Order: sequence, then C-alpha cells, then structure tokens
Amino acid sequence: MDDSGLIFAIKGNALDDGPGIRTVVFFKGCPLSCGWCHNPEGRRGAAELVFHEDRCIGCGACSVSCPNRNPRPGALKLGKCDLCFTCVESCPAGALEAVGRRYSVQQVLEQVDPDRPFFRASGGGVTLSGGEPTVQMGFAGALSRALSERAIHVLLETCGHFPLDRFDEALYPHLGQIYFDLKLADAEDHRVNCGVDNDVIRANFDALARRSREGGVPLLPRVPLVPDVTATGANLRGLARWILDAGLRQVALVPYNPMWREKAARSGHATDLASGHRLMDKEALGRCRAYVEDEGVEVVE
Repeated sequence: MDDSGLIFAIKGNALDDGPGIRTVVFFKGCPLSCGWCHNPEGRRGAAELVFHEDRCIGCGACSVSCPNRNPRPGALKLGKCDLCFTCVESCPAGALEAVGRRYSVQQVLEQVDPDRPFFRASGGGVTLSGGEPTVQMGFAGALSRALSERAIHVLLETCGHFPLDRFDEALYPHLGQIYFDLKLADAEDHRVNCGVDNDVIRANFDALARRSREGGVPLLPRVPLVPDVTATGANLRGLARWILDAGLRQVALVPYNPMWREKAARSGHATDLASGHRLMDKEALGRCRAYVEDEGVEVVE
C-alpha cells in the first residue's frame, strides 16, 4: 500500500456527494481529459502553482522570495518554477495557491475525525473524488480500509477507467457505495472528448453492475450534462440503453455548471469547448430527463 497520496482538497459539510453530510477527499490525477472537467485543477498527477490574477496587488513579494528570482506571478509558465511554494507563503493577497500536497492516511484521518458526529447523525461519511481516486489505487485503498475500520461509510466517485483486478484487490472490499460517471455512449465520441475510448469503462461498469445486482457494493451511474456534447438525445438514449443492458434501472443526471471555466483558466487547463456559459435551465433539464425516462430508466435526485 502507498504511504502517502497527492490530495488537492479536503472539504467538509458536503451535501451533494453522497448520502448525508460528507467530507470529500479530492485526489490529484485523472486518466481522462474531458474538456468540461469541473475540477480541472485535479487533472494533472502532480502538484501545481495556481495564480489568481484578480487578487494580485503587484507588490512583488513573490519575486523577492523566489529562489529562482522569477520576475512575476504565474512563474510555472516560465519554466523556472521548482514548486517550492515559497511564493505562496510570501504573497500577502493570497494570489498564489499550491494545488496538491502529500498526505499520509493518518493526516487525512485527523482532518476527517472531527466530522464523525455529523456522519453518524446524518448517515453520511467520506467521499473519494478528484481527479480520479483510482489513479492512486494503493493510497485510496489504504485510506478506505482505515475509514471502514472506523465504521465510516466510504463512497467512491469514479470515471471508471481503471484495472479491475487491482481495484478488486485494493479498493472494492472497503467501499460502501460507488458513483460511476458515464459520459458518452459512442466509443469514438468518448475518445475525441475524453482522450480515451470507453471500452475499459464499459467493461468495468458491467462487472460492477452485476455485482451490485447480486448484493455487492451499490452502484449508481451518473451522467454529467454538457450542452451539445453529453446532453443530446442520441447520447442520453444510448447511455440509458447501456444502463438497462447492465441490469440497472436508475441514473443520476448532473446538471451543467460553467464554474469550471474560470478554474480551468487559472490552472492552465483552458479549453475551446463550445458549450454554454450558463447554468442549464429547467426546460433543458426536462428534455434530458425525458430522453432517459422514455427508455425506461428512472432519474434519481
């Protein structure tokens, strides 16, 4: 098992990442490259320096403190940054942010433990998210085991692209629930938009769905709704049929949220994705819901 993991955030009091009140642990690194990623700062499997230009007061403290004497913020783009993060500590305006730091299992537990009374009262627990937790399979497994030994419910949010044999060995035995994201039904569309085809994802989904039906870890498919990409009639009907073929009857639809665009620009993951800049309205959401319900799949909140 890995001694430490690269984490970019630990957020408590989460209400949208599983049942009850939850603490979400965000892992760095992802095997996909979706242009609409809601957590683009989690895509790279390495620590990063993020520059919040709107906070910068131009004082120059970052350059003075930098061992490499970089002349301005955003030094990572100059190719001279060794990620010592001295500039982050010296910035009086909070314009520089270190995204990603090493945590041991014990360090994560110390952050989680104060929330245990809320977990017990609400039926909540800890959610592993990202990025993609299975990229750091050994650490995710060690953390999940430690949490489950403390009677803390563990939920995994996953893109589904991982080696199933390693997943079964390290992580699956310690999970209480899985949220499995399905994005595009067509393999070539998936490759173009997400960087890989969906063959491994589909095989893993089918295997985990079968186990779920037979009393294994409960599995809920989720579909992120991206205008003109995933939120089309053809794609949603195709995903609905995929879910039915796997023997499941429910899906969660995750409405499009354009907040990722600002985060992508700050973290150097800007994209030319042509999707809208606004939240999806009720009419658009209703159409998406009808596409899957017409195929016989129930939409759950």
